[in-house]
Amino acid sequence: MNKRIPTLVSIGFSLLIVLGLGTSLFLSVTLQRRIETSKAVKQLILKVRGNIRDLRVDYLQMGEEVAALLLDPTPVANFEKRSRTMDQADAKGDVHVAA
Repeated sequence: MNKRIPTLVSIGFSLLIVLGLGTSLFLSVTLQRRIETSKAVKQLILKVRGNIRDLRVDYLQMGEEVAALLLDPTPVANFEKRSRTMDQADAKGDVHVAA
């Protein structure tokens, strides 16, 4: 009986150590997965933010071209040139919306 108690105590401690190591391993693997997911989400957010900035610039450029067409009282030849640049700005906007 005297030898049985220390054996049970050592078995109990070793089970607790194994349980702690398993928990630590599980938590570290889970944390690593969360970090990788977080990095992927951050990259996606940066990509979307860049696309929105590009789209905003193209939209403002198109607005300037439309305003220049409406407010500039120049001959028809200049109108065609401005119309082409407005169409180019519109095409850039369509490319960003499609992406």
